[in-house]
Amino acid sequence: MYEKLHQDLDLVSAEVCGHLWSLGTEKNRVCSGAPRLLIPHYPSRDTPRISEQELRFLYAHVLESHLDESYAYSVETPTCASHCFTGKGDRRISAQFDLTLHQKKDEFWQRVCNVEFKAGQPTDVWQDFYKITEDWKQDLLHPIGHYFNLLKAADAGTVPSLLFKFADAFQKVIEDSGEIAPLFITICVLGNKESHNQWACSFIINNSNSRSQYDPATKLLAGAGDELRGCGSIQNQKDYIRNVWGWNIIE
Repeated sequence: MYEKLHQDLDLVSAEVCGHLWSLGTEKNRVCSGAPRLLIPHYPSRDTPRISEQELRFLYAHVLESHLDESYAYSVETPTCASHCFTGKGDRRISAQFDLTLHQKKDEFWQRVCNVEFKAGQPTDVWQDFYKITEDWKQDLLHPIGHYFNLLKAADAGTVPSLLFKFADAFQKVIEDSGEIAPLFITICVLGNKESHNQWACSFIINNSNSRSQYDPATKLLAGAGDELRGCGSIQNQKDYIRNVWGWNIIE
């Protein structure tokens, strides 16, 4: 059902990562070509500031330039489901998705993928997975989710730590919602070109009810963080992700 959409999200992820890795900063690189986006610096610390906003702009740029006109997108899209994440009272209101991908069907634009962006190690990833899952359950067209996590840098413990957080989030969503929506997850390490440490991985959770040993959700819940941490170096981790788990590596 989602095969063509997964292929398009693969393309979008690879293009967004490529743009991220080639971005100039306002301090040390000339900006040329498209998109003309620069990474700003904190004046007080003279260090670059990278955030979800760069992801959002580049994602929209890639949608405009690489996907056909059967797609459109919206930003800050209200959720179909109502939520209460503040812990203050019982009032539930519509939340928002960072971006939503739409496709035209029978002359109407219909939601097919809700996208959430994060930069750094997230603290509330379960809320994003929960929002995606609840809208997948309530919307008759069952839009899937794309969770895109940008890491400024990574050592051998960074991605395993992120996978532990994903596992905890999956467990909490399963407890609260009973299942997990189909998800396309991208982890992109910004790194730097000179050190050859710019890389990304992506994987798909196709079926919330799948419990095979190769299903990413099952693997994460079964301790993929420990499994990956045991690989040692980042290169060994990338080889393991690609060759053993079958997840996509972007470099």
